[in-house]
Amino acid sequence: MASPDAIAYFGETLVKLLQDGLGDSLGRPKISLTTLSDLKNSPPSEPSVTVFLYNVGMSGDIRNVPQRATVDTRTNPLELHFLITPWLPMTSDIYAATGSIIALLFARPILTGADLLGPKGTWEPDEAVEIILKSLPIEDQSYIWNSAGIPYRLSLSYVARGIRLQTWEGSGPVGGRNQLIQTRARTASG
Repeated sequence: MASPDAIAYFGETLVKLLQDGLGDSLGRPKISLTTLSDLKNSPPSEPSVTVFLYNVGMSGDIRNVPQRATVDTRTNPLELHFLITPWLPMTSDIYAATGSIIALLFARPILTGADLLGPKGTWEPDEAVEIILKSLPIEDQSYIWNSAGIPYRLSLSYVARGIRLQTWEGSGPVGGRNQLIQTRARTASG
C-alpha cells in the first residue's frame, strides 16, 4: 500500500521520467508540476512541459477484482489523471515534443518500486503503477483551458492506475503523512 504522500511523489516521478527521457531534445525544456491556478496566474515560459493533475478518482477496474485472503483490502485503488502539455514557440516543436512524450511513456508503461520517487515507506517494494494514454474529449480539455483563461493547448491526457492508497483508521495521523510538505518546508527555511 502506498502512503498518502504517494500522490505527490508520483507527480514528481512523472517529472523526473520526462526530464531523463527528453534530455537535451527541444532545447532542454523545463519540466514541472503545475496547477490550474499556477497556469492562470503565470503561464509557463517556453520551452517547457507542464504536468497537471486534474482529477483523482477511484479505480473501478481494480476495486471490483475479487480479493485474495492474503491481500490487505483496506486500500483505496486510485486513478490519477494528468494533462501533460508542451509549451514551445514553434508548432512543429510542439508536435515533435508530443511524439517524444508519447514514445517515452509507451516505452515505460509500468513504473515499479525502483522507478517511484519518495522516501522509504511511501511505496511498497512490489508496488507497480500503470501509465495509460487516455483520450480526453476536446470539450473537457477546452473547459480546463477556458477555466484558466488560456487558449486551448495541445495536451496529452494520461491516467496512472494501480496506486493502492492505505486507509486511515483511528484518530492518529497516517504514517508518513505530509512528509513531502515537511521536507520542502525545512528545505525552504534552511
